[in-house]
Amino acid sequence: MDEITVSLLNRGNRAETESLFDLHRVAQVEEHVEIARKAEGPAERVKMADDSLSNNLVNPAVAYFVAKDAAGNMIGYAELYCPADSDEAWLDDLFVVPPARGHNLAQKLMAAAENQAVSLGKGVLMASTHRRNLSTQAANKRFGFTELSEDEDGLIDYRKSLSRL
Repeated sequence: MDEITVSLLNRGNRAETESLFDLHRVAQVEEHVEIARKAEGPAERVKMADDSLSNNLVNPAVAYFVAKDAAGNMIGYAELYCPADSDEAWLDDLFVVPPARGHNLAQKLMAAAENQAVSLGKGVLMASTHRRNLSTQAANKRFGFTELSEDEDGLIDYRKSLSRL
């Protein structure tokens, strides 16, 4: 894969935020299909995700890291939530378009998110996924997360200790 850049989302750049919305919708549909095991019905999930993304874009505790190819196309992103009153940060989303998978892009996005969390004084990175989302479960394990527990809705929580430099 040609040169890839990972950077913090420029929230003031309308084209960049629109690209994030487009990519976020693709991610939500893919996750819906994996969890629900069917292609029908993701419209409500996408609408809720759009609303959530709109709110998060104005929340200073949420950072988006975006990956772009050499042509400037957004091909992946990570969403990191770092509340000021906690030692924990949350990796709320990480997505790479299928054609860009297998080139360590997810690892680059994860490294950017971890570095941001550490720079903000966080000692723990948390994540969660649905029990049917097998690809995210496998990725969490590759990234060094430890599985903690599963709730009654099938959400599995993960924890990773961060090294503070």
